[in-house]
Amino acid sequence: HQRKQTNMQPRVHLLVSSDDDSSFATAVCENLEARFGLTNCIVRSSNVPFERLFPSPDLPLLYVILGKSTSTTSRLESESSVPTINLSPSVPEEVALSIGKMCSLASAELRRKVQNAVASLSQARVVQDAQWKTASPLYKNAIGKCYDKKNQITGDKITVEGRIRGKVRDRYMCSTSSVVALVTTDRQSGFDRALAQVPFKGAVLNMTSAFWFEQTKHIIPNHIVKIPHPYVTIAKKCNVFPIEFVVRSYMTGSTSTSIWKNYQNGVRNYCGHDLPEGMRKNQKLQKNLLTPTTKEETHDRPISAADIVKENWMSQEDFDVCAKAAMDVFAFGQEVAARRGVI
Repeated sequence: HQRKQTNMQPRVHLLVSSDDDSSFATAVCENLEARFGLTNCIVRSSNVPFERLFPSPDLPLLYVILGKSTSTTSRLESESSVPTINLSPSVPEEVALSIGKMCSLASAELRRKVQNAVASLSQARVVQDAQWKTASPLYKNAIGKCYDKKNQITGDKITVEGRIRGKVRDRYMCSTSSVVALVTTDRQSGFDRALAQVPFKGAVLNMTSAFWFEQTKHIIPNHIVKIPHPYVTIAKKCNVFPIEFVVRSYMTGSTSTSIWKNYQNGVRNYCGHDLPEGMRKNQKLQKNLLTPTTKEETHDRPISAADIVKENWMSQEDFDVCAKAAMDVFAFGQEVAARRGVI
């Protein structure tokens, strides 16, 4: 059962006492390699004499006992200087994560991979929790009244007081509560117009937002309290800055506020950034640019950092905090996308 080994990686020996546990341990090794890049994993029998578990000088970083203990593993736990853990064969992915956490003490790169795995599990639990809460007949009867005749949530049949309707999202406010309910509907807007209604679009958008808020909360705290339903976010009430922090990496876009449309129209100083002559559509910019727009009742417009402060949209201190967070979140998104082969 020996797998490909590299000297730079932590060595892990998985000890099993039966053929069934051996098959399970092999699946764990495959999971460790696929998720964490750990290829230095060996499946060994725990029925061998105690002395044979010490292939000096190749001692592992970690012994993992899977399944029943034997006289050999009992001696190993009391007499070996190598860390030893007992794990019950359950789900290979869960056991692999537990091993990955232990091995991450030896590698910053492995710690990053473990952190990503834990974040993915956290997001999966959000989805599972939302699915569980929406499975009861009581809930289905109540939510059924919110759908229109095309089985879409557009917000038009919801009559709860305190509703504030946006282009895509509806807000439900309560003056006595510190939270607000945000319902992402199936309405589709673009170019400052309501375009269509797309089935399940609201759920996809809401859960995508939930994913990224979870992924980036280490960069800047966010307003999410919980996701009780695929269409619904419960959030903290906040005082909103009426500025949209748009970060761009490419010379592209199709709306009137986009960098490409402005460049086409002869603009060479866009949101405070000087742009050279001769640029082409979809060309990569020399660096990421922060290109804010205002959020106004009638129409958004591009605005520079200096004008944001000058026109009293934000203080310089608040702008600096938001600008740094926007650039850091964008860079993090680029890193995540690059690992998956996406621009």
